[in-house]
Amino acid sequence: MFGKNKFVANMFAATTGLPYPEGVSGAQDQPPSERFRDQLSAQLRKEMRAEAIRLRNEMRDEFQRQLSEQMAEQMSAMHRGGPRGPRGHQRGRPRGNLSRDAIVDVAMEIMTRRGLDKVTMRSIAHELNTGPASIYAHVSSMAELHGHMLDRIVGGIDLTRTQGTWRERVTELLSDLSHELLRYPDLARSALEVRPFGEHALAFADHLIGLLAEGGVSPARRALGMDLLTLWTMGGAAEHAADAQDPATPRENLQAFRDALGDGSAYPHLYAVQDAVFTGTGDARFAWGVDALLTGIVGSAEPDVKNS
Repeated sequence: MFGKNKFVANMFAATTGLPYPEGVSGAQDQPPSERFRDQLSAQLRKEMRAEAIRLRNEMRDEFQRQLSEQMAEQMSAMHRGGPRGPRGHQRGRPRGNLSRDAIVDVAMEIMTRRGLDKVTMRSIAHELNTGPASIYAHVSSMAELHGHMLDRIVGGIDLTRTQGTWRERVTELLSDLSHELLRYPDLARSALEVRPFGEHALAFADHLIGLLAEGGVSPARRALGMDLLTLWTMGGAAEHAADAQDPATPRENLQAFRDALGDGSAYPHLYAVQDAVFTGTGDARFAWGVDALLTGIVGSAEPDVKNS
């Protein structure tokens, strides 16, 4: 049963109190508890060593990847004819006056060219011909940077419309937010994880609350309604970000959905409305969603926020 496997034999003896099986050499040199402890320690050391080697290899591979990326960026800067560095190498753009706006400008450019995952403090610092520490002096974290980038996107939304009813203007406002987010699919996904509090985001929230006030919504319902409407809009943009990058995605999702339903015997209610799940234009579905939310906000009970 055990053959020559001392570790298994020691575990067997230590847990059962029975003699060690014959043929397991060295099994009875120590008391069972000590032998089990030694075997377990040896096994743990072996596993820890394997884990340390794995981590070392991962760190080495990541260092080599970052080094290769940095060298590629430097070569690209040389070919672009940027200003020369202290040893004659050409780097990024002139240092100039470093500011948060300049950092966000570069972050948006990198995201547009190469994707959000390439927006790092190092890549921004390289473009601005400075060091990462200088970037952190203006932006404390990547989450804060994403918040400023989102604020920049919201700044492109027109808040001056006066045509239409207040409900129509709310729908247009939120539709504009959705379309702006879908222009940057990677950033749309991060919109649910950060809360921008820049001047543009605050102006957007203030305008939305003003439209709700125009509709006779009470102050507490305005506040919670604003949060609900923007969260729903950002969630939809994050969900459909993949669709914006690959037009084939909706068709693939529809087919996968129908395949999962089968003959409908397991999901009869969902099967009965399956044609409506993916039908209709995006704008029409969006407008219906906003209307449904506004109807609920207007007709809902007054929220209890006194103890919040």
